Amino acid sequence: MILSEQEKNDLLSQHNNDEILDTLMMHLRRHYPLKSLELSFSPTPKKYIYVNEKMVFLDENKKRLTNLIYWDILDKFRGQPESILRRTIRRYLTLLGQ
Repeated sequence: MILSEQEKNDLLSQHNNDEILDTLMMHLRRHYPLKSLELSFSPTPKKYIYVNEKMVFLDENKKRLTNLIYWDILDKFRGQPESILRRTIRRYLTLLGQ
């Protein structure tokens, strides 16, 4: 999926006013880096991340990915509101998908 510059700015503006955790964003970048896989039958590389030592493609359901990462990091970020954690994870996934 190719996004124009205007579409990227629109996606980012949706999340600019949201409250996110910088510490969680840093944790996500370190522990869930973006990787890509070249497939012979696909013209573009497939993007994926590892969650719980399993390869999960980014073009899958975003809600499912958010849940997988949320339950994986819940113990490390106890005491933080669930909505802020999920919002930060969704923003991270949006940034990776661009």
